Amino acid sequence: MERWQQKVLLIFLGIAVIALGVSYFAQYALGIHPCILCRLQRIPYFTIGAFALFGFFTTFKKSAFRLIQVSLLAGIILASYHSSVQFGIMGSPCQKKNVERTGPSRRIFGLPPPLYNGLFSLGLLIGLEVFMVRSRKRSP
Repeated sequence: MERWQQKVLLIFLGIAVIALGVSYFAQYALGIHPCILCRLQRIPYFTIGAFALFGFFTTFKKSAFRLIQVSLLAGIILASYHSSVQFGIMGSPCQKKNVERTGPSRRIFGLPPPLYNGLFSLGLLIGLEVFMVRSRKRSP
Protein backbone atom coordinates (compact mmCIF):
# COMPACT_ATOMS: atom_id res chain seq x y z
CA MET A 1 0.00 0.00 0.00
CA GLU A 2 1.25 3.43 -0.84
CA ARG A 3 1.89 5.77 2.05
CA TRP A 4 -0.44 8.53 0.83
CA GLN A 5 -3.34 6.07 0.67
CA GLN A 6 -2.68 5.06 4.27
CA LYS A 7 -2.68 8.71 5.31
CA VAL A 8 -5.97 9.45 3.57
CA LEU A 9 -7.65 6.41 5.10
CA LEU A 10 -6.39 7.42 8.56
CA ILE A 11 -7.71 10.93 7.99
CA PHE A 12 -11.16 9.58 7.18
CA LEU A 13 -11.05 7.28 10.19
CA GLY A 14 -10.13 10.30 12.32
CA ILE A 15 -12.95 12.36 10.83
CA ALA A 16 -15.44 9.61 11.63
CA VAL A 17 -14.19 9.21 15.20
CA ILE A 18 -14.24 12.98 15.83
CA ALA A 19 -17.71 13.45 14.31
CA LEU A 20 -19.16 10.60 16.36
CA GLY A 21 -17.30 11.77 19.46
CA VAL A 22 -18.75 15.28 19.16
CA SER A 23 -22.21 13.85 18.59
CA TYR A 24 -22.10 11.60 21.62
CA PHE A 25 -20.47 14.32 23.75
CA ALA A 26 -23.33 16.69 22.91
CA GLN A 27 -25.85 14.00 23.76
CA TYR A 28 -24.42 12.63 26.98
CA ALA A 29 -22.25 15.41 28.42
CA LEU A 30 -24.27 18.45 27.33
CA GLY A 31 -27.70 16.81 27.57
CA ILE A 32 -28.76 17.70 24.03
CA HIS A 33 -31.19 14.94 23.12
CA PRO A 34 -31.02 14.10 19.41
CA CYS A 35 -34.09 13.51 17.30
CA ILE A 36 -34.35 10.38 15.15
CA LEU A 37 -32.92 12.23 12.15
CA CYS A 38 -29.91 13.35 14.20
CA ARG A 39 -29.30 9.74 15.18
CA LEU A 40 -29.66 8.59 11.58
CA GLN A 41 -27.03 11.12 10.51
CA ARG A 42 -24.50 9.21 12.60
CA ILE A 43 -24.76 6.11 10.41
CA PRO A 44 -22.67 7.47 7.50
CA TYR A 45 -19.85 8.28 9.92
CA PHE A 46 -19.94 4.74 11.31
CA THR A 47 -19.70 3.37 7.77
CA ILE A 48 -16.93 5.82 6.83
CA GLY A 49 -14.90 4.59 9.79
CA ALA A 50 -15.59 0.96 8.94
CA PHE A 51 -14.67 1.41 5.27
CA ALA A 52 -11.51 3.32 6.19
CA LEU A 53 -10.45 0.40 8.42
CA PHE A 54 -11.40 -2.03 5.66
CA GLY A 55 -9.21 -0.16 3.18
CA PHE A 56 -6.36 0.19 5.63
CA PHE A 57 -6.13 -3.56 6.30
CA THR A 58 -6.90 -4.90 2.81
CA THR A 59 -5.63 -4.40 -0.71
CA PHE A 60 -8.99 -3.01 -1.91
CA LYS A 61 -8.06 0.65 -1.53
CA LYS A 62 -10.03 1.99 -4.49
CA SER A 63 -13.12 0.09 -3.38
CA ALA A 64 -12.77 1.48 0.13
CA PHE A 65 -12.53 5.03 -1.22
CA ARG A 66 -15.62 4.50 -3.40
CA LEU A 67 -17.56 3.08 -0.44
CA ILE A 68 -16.55 6.10 1.63
CA GLN A 69 -17.89 8.30 -1.17
CA VAL A 70 -21.21 6.42 -1.13
CA SER A 71 -21.38 6.94 2.64
CA LEU A 72 -20.71 10.65 2.20
CA LEU A 73 -23.43 10.87 -0.44
CA ALA A 74 -25.87 9.14 1.94
CA GLY A 75 -24.87 11.65 4.62
CA ILE A 76 -25.55 14.54 2.24
CA ILE A 77 -29.00 13.16 1.42
CA LEU A 78 -29.85 12.68 5.11
CA ALA A 79 -28.54 16.14 5.99
CA SER A 80 -30.54 17.71 3.16
CA TYR A 81 -33.75 16.07 4.34
CA HIS A 82 -33.03 16.94 7.98
CA SER A 83 -32.27 20.56 7.02
CA SER A 84 -35.50 20.82 5.05
CA VAL A 85 -37.38 19.61 8.14
CA GLN A 86 -35.54 22.18 10.29
CA PHE A 87 -36.46 24.97 7.85
CA GLY A 88 -40.10 23.80 7.85
CA ILE A 89 -40.10 22.81 4.17
CA MET A 90 -40.91 19.16 4.87
CA GLY A 91 -42.70 17.43 7.72
CA SER A 92 -40.80 15.51 10.35
CA PRO A 93 -41.27 11.81 11.06
CA CYS A 94 -41.60 12.92 14.69
CA GLN A 95 -44.76 14.86 13.79
CA LYS A 96 -46.48 11.70 12.53
CA LYS A 97 -45.93 9.89 15.83
CA ASN A 98 -46.63 11.06 19.31
CA VAL A 99 -42.98 11.86 20.03
CA GLU A 100 -42.08 14.30 22.77
CA ARG A 101 -39.96 17.21 21.58
CA THR A 102 -36.97 18.19 23.67
CA GLY A 103 -37.25 21.86 22.84
CA PRO A 104 -36.70 24.18 19.91
CA SER A 105 -34.28 23.24 17.18
CA ARG A 106 -30.75 24.36 17.87
CA ARG A 107 -29.13 26.91 15.55
CA ILE A 108 -25.51 27.85 14.95
CA PHE A 109 -25.12 31.31 13.43
CA GLY A 110 -28.82 31.14 12.54
CA LEU A 111 -28.55 27.89 10.58
CA PRO A 112 -29.39 24.33 11.65
CA PRO A 113 -26.48 21.94 12.38
CA PRO A 114 -27.64 19.40 9.74
CA LEU A 115 -26.94 22.01 7.08
CA TYR A 116 -23.34 22.33 8.29
CA ASN A 117 -23.05 18.55 8.37
CA GLY A 118 -24.28 18.32 4.78
CA LEU A 119 -21.88 21.00 3.57
CA PHE A 120 -18.99 19.32 5.42
CA SER A 121 -19.89 15.97 3.82
CA LEU A 122 -20.13 17.62 0.40
CA GLY A 123 -16.68 19.15 0.87
CA LEU A 124 -15.25 15.78 1.87
CA LEU A 125 -16.91 14.08 -1.11
CA ILE A 126 -15.49 16.62 -3.56
CA GLY A 127 -12.09 16.50 -1.88
CA LEU A 128 -11.96 12.72 -2.05
CA GLU A 129 -12.90 12.73 -5.74
CA VAL A 130 -10.20 15.30 -6.49
CA PHE A 131 -7.73 13.16 -4.54
CA MET A 132 -8.72 10.05 -6.51
CA VAL A 133 -8.40 11.83 -9.86
CA ARG A 134 -4.96 13.15 -8.94
CA SER A 135 -3.85 9.75 -7.66
CA ARG A 136 -4.74 8.19 -11.02
CA LYS A 137 -2.43 10.68 -12.70
CA ARG A 138 0.39 9.72 -10.29
CA SER A 139 0.06 6.01 -10.97
CA PRO A 140 2.04 4.64 -13.91
